[in-house]
Amino acid sequence: MTSGEATAALVHNDVDAIQMVQRLAELGVKVPGDLALIAYDDEVAAQSSE
Repeated sequence: MTSGEATAALVHNDVDAIQMVQRLAELGVKVPGDLALIAYDDEVAAQSSE
């Protein structure tokens, strides 16, 4: 990749991932279209509407 833009992010838990997806949506960034988001603690993933 030569543009210097991030294409993926790794976050610790689902709460952080959900908040990040919501904020990215506000900024017009589509997950996973524009950014891949990986969380490795999925205890609350089923509760998200995102």
